[in-house]
Amino acid sequence: MEKITYKLDKTEVVIHSGYKTIGGNIVEVKYPDGSLIFDIGLNIGLHNQYFTWPTKPHKGIDELVSLDIAPRVDGLYTRWLDEGRTPDIEYGVDTHINGVFISHLHLDHYGLITQLNRNIPIYMGETSRYIMEVKIRQARNYRYNNYKDLQIDKTFRNKSHIVIDDIRITPYHVDHSIPGAYSFKIETLDGVIIYTGDYRLHGQEESLTMDFIEELEGEDIELYITEGTRVHDVEYTTEMEVREKLKHFMEMEESNLIIEFSPLDIDRFLSILSAAYETGRSIYMDEKYFIYLSNYYIYDSKLRKKLDKYGYTDICRGLVDIDRLRDRKRRELIEEISSYIDYIDPSESGDIDIILGIDRGLDMCKAGKLKRDKIAIFSNSEPFNEEGEIDFKKTINWLTKFNIPSYRVHASGHISPIELKDIVNRLKPRDIIVIHSEYPELIKNMLGYE
Repeated sequence: MEKITYKLDKTEVVIHSGYKTIGGNIVEVKYPDGSLIFDIGLNIGLHNQYFTWPTKPHKGIDELVSLDIAPRVDGLYTRWLDEGRTPDIEYGVDTHINGVFISHLHLDHYGLITQLNRNIPIYMGETSRYIMEVKIRQARNYRYNNYKDLQIDKTFRNKSHIVIDDIRITPYHVDHSIPGAYSFKIETLDGVIIYTGDYRLHGQEESLTMDFIEELEGEDIELYITEGTRVHDVEYTTEMEVREKLKHFMEMEESNLIIEFSPLDIDRFLSILSAAYETGRSIYMDEKYFIYLSNYYIYDSKLRKKLDKYGYTDICRGLVDIDRLRDRKRRELIEEISSYIDYIDPSESGDIDIILGIDRGLDMCKAGKLKRDKIAIFSNSEPFNEEGEIDFKKTINWLTKFNIPSYRVHASGHISPIELKDIVNRLKPRDIIVIHSEYPELIKNMLGYE
């Protein structure tokens, strides 16, 4: 894990994690009175070389640091008591870190949050906050990995201002493959620093990213810290093109469709939902989709209007075996949701139409529930895995067993090289650091910086 440091007189930027690798972002901005952290991500690839969640979990931040999965950052982490059951709230009271800002809720940007020093306040967007609350409500309190006593009560909205000591932070809502993603303008005594998080210009909400860029035009930007995820073999597909491809598959009336994507990717779901609405199809959601998508519907009024436009509560149903669901927290969540959106027991379903969730679709195949020709569609955010993963090889084996062909229909959640070049030409920052990338030097040189 490579750490880099960049100095602007009395201000210092430290990239603790996320340089020359995709994911695991931890960026520290140090100033005379303390420091701020932007994202506290887990490097999923490194983590999965040693651990399998939840069957073979890690034993806390000390083990992750010793394996070079997480960086050593003074004052950032908690200490575990009671054999990993309880975070020590007295530990790290004197930390110099005055806040952690979360750009969005993909694991590679917030996945170490359970290891955080409980004395540090956490700032996140309002949408991220309610997604986090859903996660916490479902979470089991595993040893060395729980949400107890985290300070998650501070939220922000687009273009609001947070002042901490002599630093002013302005979050800008940008388009990404999860709602509530933000970039940040960080105004220090030594100039303006931009941290982009993850963003794009080819999704359904590209106007958000454009607004962010237009707001920054004319700013005197000392340092632009940008993601550079996509470099080689880049497929440039827009979310609108994804929608049209999905609609094409749905017009094949004699087929069952099994679709896998991140339940946090509301843009992708809107593409699926609108195509289903226009082709007269019905959607049946596995439990994880039912919980997250329905919570979007219940708690986010703007998203509810978009979902209502395409008949969410009319054409969508959950697939939940409630009698066999042992997890009390998940049962309670599903019962709350059911007052808004119906669900059915998979064993009582007939030959259903579109299924969200590859595992549920395969279970329906094993039970002989799907009678038509079947097509699997992988529409996951990125192949490098931002939010969980499926065992792809085993999945392909099962699809082959049931004679099911599979297709990839996808638009990236990340900025393309040509989009990034246009942004940098417009903003003209004095210098650039490229993170969340395997080729930071290549991108920096491409953008005209040494």
